[in-house]
Amino acid sequence: MVPPAAFDDSSITLIWSKPSVYSNVASYNVYRNGSLLGNTTKLFYNVTGLTAATLYSFTVKSVDASGNELAVSNTYSAATANTPAVFYPEDYGAAADGVTKDTIAIQAAITACTAGGKVHLRSGKTFLSGAIFLKSNMTLQIDGTLKGSTAAADYPTMPMRFEGIETTCYSALINVGNTRYHTYGGQISNVSIRGSGTVDGGGTALINAEGSSSSMRGRLIYMVNASYVNLQGLTLTNPPAWTIHPLYSTQITIQGITVNTVGIHNGDGCDPDSSTYIYFFNDTFNTGDDCIAIKSGKNLEGYNINMPSAYIRVTNCIFNNGHGGVTIGSESSGGVNNVFAQDCVVNGNQIGLRMKTNAHRGGIVEYITIKDWTMTNCSTAGINIITNYSTSGDGTPAPTLPICRNITVENVTVDSASTIGFDIEGQSSIHITDMLFKNCAFRGATKNKLIYVDRATFTGCTITASFSQSSCTNIIQN
Repeated sequence: MVPPAAFDDSSITLIWSKPSVYSNVASYNVYRNGSLLGNTTKLFYNVTGLTAATLYSFTVKSVDASGNELAVSNTYSAATANTPAVFYPEDYGAAADGVTKDTIAIQAAITACTAGGKVHLRSGKTFLSGAIFLKSNMTLQIDGTLKGSTAAADYPTMPMRFEGIETTCYSALINVGNTRYHTYGGQISNVSIRGSGTVDGGGTALINAEGSSSSMRGRLIYMVNASYVNLQGLTLTNPPAWTIHPLYSTQITIQGITVNTVGIHNGDGCDPDSSTYIYFFNDTFNTGDDCIAIKSGKNLEGYNINMPSAYIRVTNCIFNNGHGGVTIGSESSGGVNNVFAQDCVVNGNQIGLRMKTNAHRGGIVEYITIKDWTMTNCSTAGINIITNYSTSGDGTPAPTLPICRNITVENVTVDSASTIGFDIEGQSSIHITDMLFKNCAFRGATKNKLIYVDRATFTGCTITASFSQSSCTNIIQN
């Protein structure tokens, strides 16, 4: 398939799933109109050099180590966009010198941009700006640097949600939508933010200007009630808080980005929040907090809004630094389901797969799958699931306890001598249920434990350190 909005007038991005049996698959051949384009070991391919407004057909064939083609995908047809009209902020008064504020000029170029058009921040130039607001049916192409102002007054306040509670925050540097409704999308659509450049926020200076309250600080890129948004190719750094925040949004592609937020408090990489159909691939995260943190509201408010995050696909991503690679919670009161993460590398995070909730949250977290991961140098654990995360200052509890079930971990290797392989801890009132560990290796880990876990099966797994079980039922090892 082509993920949401992942095409322009000269390129189309393809993604695919592995065959049902793939132990003998070494790579994939990609074909356009029956002719071989190239070969890749990844689950995506960026097709470039295409003609505008042209329909193409694509197929993918898996290949074994000897070069023999195996399974063949469906044929997928996709068209490139029309050649866009291009709008340059310099034509609207931008100095592009990194010193003069270009906010008004950039926004004027966005306003002038016609449907299907592109606002282009060219290579070699730095555009100093406060908050800008995109609109439907446009591309913001950043090949230079978009540099965030460090003055709080340059970011008007707007409705957001932070750590699960709806509130008012300073706006982001790049805003896709500006009004908060409890619907998936519906306000703004068909937006692409792409390029080879950098989006550099105000960082610590802006944090100090916006105040000590974490709940007021803005994001680097904020999407609210948005649909069909593509974020591609950029380096993102120095946000005042979270880097990318899709809220009440759907059909979002996040591909080929690099996030650098080490040292930023609450410097999450991306926080899908009560959002659906999110596609991450070919991304690299070096973060000051969780890399990908999936959320859906906190306690009674999130429970009543009842908008889960669901159908999230993470493939071919690298998590070099952060609290968790893929994290679910702790704000999961609206539920999280159908998260699939494959072919990811964790190297230096505290935790690879991190799930956290508590007795106040409510919400159902289920159908979580990670496959074909390697984890090294985790400082805390490869897999950590807890149900006693802090409840301090969380407000009125949800009326039901949380549910955490149907978790699959397959072909995952944790290889860190000082790291816990897996630490999965329910409580007497909150059991974690229905887990499958298949063909996993927990090598050199200091200890592994299950507490209040029901129905967990370990098939073909290597567990070299101690394995303790407490208050568990139906734990099977074969």
